[in-house]
Order: sequence, then C-alpha cells, then structure tokens
Amino acid sequence: MGGRPISRLRPWLFVLAPLAAAVSAARCGGLGNTQSTRLDHTRFFPIANGAHSSLDCGSCHDTTASSFTVFTCVGCHDHDSSVTNPAHAKINGYEYLSETCYICHPTGAASPSDHPEYFPIDSASAHAGVPCGQCHTDLSNPLVATNFACASCHLGLDSALVTKHTTTTSNPRIVVSSTEINVAESSNCLRCHGDSQVNKTSDHVTGQEGDPPHGRSSCEATCLICHDTFRSDKTFAADFTTDPRNNPGHGCANCHRQGGCAGAGG
Repeated sequence: MGGRPISRLRPWLFVLAPLAAAVSAARCGGLGNTQSTRLDHTRFFPIANGAHSSLDCGSCHDTTASSFTVFTCVGCHDHDSSVTNPAHAKINGYEYLSETCYICHPTGAASPSDHPEYFPIDSASAHAGVPCGQCHTDLSNPLVATNFACASCHLGLDSALVTKHTTTTSNPRIVVSSTEINVAESSNCLRCHGDSQVNKTSDHVTGQEGDPPHGRSSCEATCLICHDTFRSDKTFAADFTTDPRNNPGHGCANCHRQGGCAGAGG
C-alpha cells in the first residue's frame, strides 16, 4: 500500500468493489461475457437453490478455461472417491468421472428428478434407499423393462414368491397363471406392479373365478389376456382400471369373438 493510510484508499473501494464483481460476473457469464444469473444456470444445472446454491463458479468450473462446458463434480470433498465408489459398487458402467456423474445426476439429485413418473422410490415408498444398481442391471438403458432385477431380487427375499402368485393368493379361487411368471426377467413384474403396488385377488371383482380366473386348459383367460391394454402414463404397465368387459377389441373380446378360442362362448 506504499504506507498510505487506509482512510485515503477507502473512497476507491466504492469504485473497485463493483468493478471486481463485474469482472467476476463476466468470467462466469459464458460466451460474449453476457452476465448470467444463478436462475439462468438452471437450464444446465440448478444452483439457484438446493445443495449447490452456496457454491461459487470456481467450485465446479475452472474459470480460466475457454468454455464453461468444462466442469468437475469430483473436486468436492463430499464426492471423494472413498465415499462415492462404495456407494456405486453395484452400478454397471459407473466411473469416477464428472461426465458420468452428470449423466445420472443432471439435476444434482441422488436420483433422476422424474423417477417417480416411472416408479416410486421416495422416502415413503417400499423401495426408498435401494441402490440404483440393485434394480437397474444396465444404467445405460434404464427404461428397458428387461434390464431390471425385480424378479431375482424379490425371489431372493422370498423363496415362496412364485407360489404366492400361482397358488396361495388372498383368494385362492383367483390365481396368476404360471405362464405369466418369469423369474428370469422382470418385464411382467413391472407390467403388473407398475406403481410398486400389490393388487390382492381378494379385491378382484367376483363372478370371474377359476384357475386361472376362468376358462379351461385349452383357452385360459389369464390376467394379461383379460387386462391386455397398457396405461398411457406408464406404457410398460398394465391398465387394471379399464373394465375388460367394456374394452372393445380387448379384454373379454380376446376370447369371446369369432376367431377367438374355439367354443369359448359368445
């Protein structure tokens, strides 16, 4: 300071402080040095609120780099490899790389923000806290129904899982056909339990009992023959809300029409 008293420099602080702030904002403004706000940043990654709201630009970006598309997730103490590696041990394709972090956590959340649209994993759900890799066998294709471990996981938890579907149901007069149980892959698990729900046969409409619900060995009216349409919001899940008796071209019509099961009735 050349020995000058601070009182003589104080007037300059009112000029230099805004200038420093402007320079900092320009560095964080991207191409053209257009000033960007934390809210603007949301289209790339949310920092206006939440876990990352207290961080400055330099925490994630090298502000000397030519582009802010260069970023780091792993430079944070909370994301140290000694913490993240064990947590991702069952996740296929996991790498301790920022780009990989961003693929699975584009909003910074522990799981994709739209996950409940597909399957409930919130704190109140039965699957809360289940590691991603325990359900997803291939995270590069997370929406492919055959890439789930529903069957193997639940069979490991309950060895009587199959017979609880095919024999010892809450109403033994209505059971799931063994042809609709496949412990090798999980597409039918998701088809019948799209909301992680368990529909009890004791709640099924009466008058359609049988083994399976009704029919005979040559023409079984199984669950997914009667309930053969899919939901519009979850295209992998069966629509159990539409009455198969009033679903033209589907449901009962699969058997009770010309060209259906011979002698099924009409």
